[in-house]
Amino acid sequence: MHFNRQHCAAICLLLLQSSKLLAADSLLPNFIIVSIDDLGYADIGPYGSKINRTPNLDRMAAEGRKLTSFYGAPVCSPSRASLLTGCYAKRVLPIPHVLFPGNAVGLSPAEITLAEVLKSKGYATGIVGKWHLGDQPEMLPLQQGFDEWVGLPYSNDMGPASDGIKSDLGKSLPKEQGQGQPPLPLMRNNSVVKRVLPDDQQSLVELYTEESVAFIKRHKDQPFFLYLPHNAVHFPLYPGKRWAGQSPHGLYSD
Repeated sequence: MHFNRQHCAAICLLLLQSSKLLAADSLLPNFIIVSIDDLGYADIGPYGSKINRTPNLDRMAAEGRKLTSFYGAPVCSPSRASLLTGCYAKRVLPIPHVLFPGNAVGLSPAEITLAEVLKSKGYATGIVGKWHLGDQPEMLPLQQGFDEWVGLPYSNDMGPASDGIKSDLGKSLPKEQGQGQPPLPLMRNNSVVKRVLPDDQQSLVELYTEESVAFIKRHKDQPFFLYLPHNAVHFPLYPGKRWAGQSPHGLYSD
């Protein structure tokens, strides 16, 4: 759950306001916010990387907007609370650390989120990816201003482990189910659609990308807001089969 081995937050947010994404019948711009776990600030091209080649992200940044100043936190949940509310995390989240499966607290539905503000202006609102602001029913995305959601309610390392404790950072999830954590639930809106097994993690990035493209196509004729908090490059690392071994810098770069 820590954002890197130095326990420092590094969030990449690419805000697209390209004229190519303007809704056909509206002058309102569309918004896509991409939030990446565990990413070092200079690990991709738009922020200065000379090691990792990211041509698609480079183009997105060139045609959109780069967010370069943000009050974050060294862990997932507080940073997400700040991003979606515009408030200091301490003001809107009752705990200073990550939320774990089954925690009774999270982002209160009484808080006003970016999704709620845009929805009130006629935007279609969607989230594809990791929520991690509470897994209780009243705290899930559809109760926080989003019309649609596909993804995990918390981090992809929070599945069961063979020793009965949560999955260790940096290690692959074991094949056998332990007793320490519940299975990782992939959710669509307010329903669990499947249990995410270790082998399924290889396809999460592609699933999220496909779902994001589908959301954009569904709402191409109206203003939309898409929030895309990817699971990668959060530990454990599971590059898709198409990309595994394609970079010279290991699983992180793949």
